Amino acid sequence: MWTLHEKQEPSDRVRNSFLSRPLAFGFLLCLLLLLVISAWNLTRLQRLEKAIRMAGGEFRNPNRFDASTLPSLFQTLQATFRSGSRKPFSLVLLGSVEESDWISDYGTDLRKLPEVELTLKNYKHTAKLLQTLEGSDNIVSLYVFGTPLSEDILRSISRQRNLTLLYINHCTQADGSIKYLKDLDRLEHLVLIRTPINEQDVRSFQDLVALKRLGIDSATVSPNCVDNLAACRTLEKLAIIDATDDTIKDMSSVSWNCILLFFANDITSQCIPDLARMSLAKELHVAGSKISASDIEHAEVSLANVRLRAAIKLPE
Repeated sequence: MWTLHEKQEPSDRVRNSFLSRPLAFGFLLCLLLLLVISAWNLTRLQRLEKAIRMAGGEFRNPNRFDASTLPSLFQTLQATFRSGSRKPFSLVLLGSVEESDWISDYGTDLRKLPEVELTLKNYKHTAKLLQTLEGSDNIVSLYVFGTPLSEDILRSISRQRNLTLLYINHCTQADGSIKYLKDLDRLEHLVLIRTPINEQDVRSFQDLVALKRLGIDSATVSPNCVDNLAACRTLEKLAIIDATDDTIKDMSSVSWNCILLFFANDITSQCIPDLARMSLAKELHVAGSKISASDIEHAEVSLANVRLRAAIKLPE
């Protein structure tokens, strides 16, 4: 059998070879440029990590490549272009370390990281760091512990564009300052415990338009506050720390359409009638209480939505 092939003139072969060279050169140039950028970014991250450690902090990069198991070029390119699939960087700063120049020197580098989970524990330079990071769109969660929350600090927090989780624990703040958080239009999870807040602060929760999960102390739950808490219509879960029978009694005076979680050792079977009044709540989780399964089973009222738990994790 004969197969006919179109004859290619020598000039055509030369022309095709000539055209393929610029394409190959362009591909190699792009690859080289990509490798140079990756190396520069790696060096920048190393400098940032060293500065944070010298300041007494911890910097964890969950996307770090292990040099002992060199990844393939495909893996490197995939990690570079698919930044959305990366895990957030973790930055932990604590204590009263005097060194703070790194904040000014590396503030721009911090803002360029894809996503950051920031933890500040009794950190002396909290105000300076948060002011430097104002307007960032890469801080996705912020944990603040043992820090006086001035109005300036709360304003700096409110200027984070993509903050979805805010955890404030054992802090002090001026009465009514929580109102500054209203600009956090992406904040879904707020835990505010061991930190005094007043009725005006509770009213401010209604201004958090994306708020889904809230954790607060039982001291916040007073007859004057429950109406404002119930008015937070976007809430899906509300957790009360150190709840008592009186806490549940106060909360039973209004209707709830979210999941309620109570953390306490002092809740007793005396509150069962009050739990029954909250029948509209999707679920009532009671952790660490003195109520037994037998108390629920033999109650004279319906407790279909009550769940007894040994422990409950705070909403986050």
